[in-house]
Amino acid sequence: MDGQDVLLEALEERFGPGADQVAAERVRLARMEEADRSLRGVSSWRSGGDANPRRRKQTVS
Repeated sequence: MDGQDVLLEALEERFGPGADQVAAERVRLARMEEADRSLRGVSSWRSGGDANPRRRKQTVS
């Protein structure tokens, strides 16, 4: 169980599993995770890792 799970569990205990606070925290964590994945993709592409599908590198011959 990581820190996010512990936080969500604590919120559920305090407010109840269907509470707005719990739902809002789940949305916030999902957005942070999506942003993290997105940033890792940009970083990887800039370092020559995964290709960016929107722009291909052109090699000069």
